[in-house]
Amino acid sequence: MKKQNNLENKIKAIIIPSCNDFEDINRAKTAIEYSEKNNLPKKCVVAGLGPDTNMALGYDKNPGKENFDYHKKLHDYLTNNTDWMVGADCFSLNSVENILNVFPKGIEGKFAIVSYPLHLKRFKKIINDAKKSDKISQDVEIEFVPTKQESKWFFYEFIANLKYHFKGKQKYFSK
Repeated sequence: MKKQNNLENKIKAIIIPSCNDFEDINRAKTAIEYSEKNNLPKKCVVAGLGPDTNMALGYDKNPGKENFDYHKKLHDYLTNNTDWMVGADCFSLNSVENILNVFPKGIEGKFAIVSYPLHLKRFKKIINDAKKSDKISQDVEIEFVPTKQESKWFFYEFIANLKYHFKGKQKYFSK
């Protein structure tokens, strides 16, 4: 009889926040490896868009279609390389909204989030603040799964953390 891994049957789904084509595929590969290594359920949620999605994709009419198109390469990679059920959050515009939209009130359990280490560190802060302000359930547990840290993300994360502490935290979690 196969010995069960500690994570098996506990993690409900893997969350892959989208970023760009290179980082998305890197995260997908890491998620696939992590899932196979730990014999996890074959479910994931692709989360996030970006503030310039409409402009970048050339949409000025038919709003909403771009939301799925933004995830298409990552979605196609996952469906071509796995037999997973793939869901997409088509509303999030940033990391805070990734958490709030993927884990609305009523969602409980253990999930994994895949990203580079500094982004995961910011996600930890966001999740703690979301729980403190009662925006997500106290019963959401997160397993943080790091990808390789690219040096180009250091400056970005420095700015993103400043922006979160001075604007985002107030906007989403002030009472």
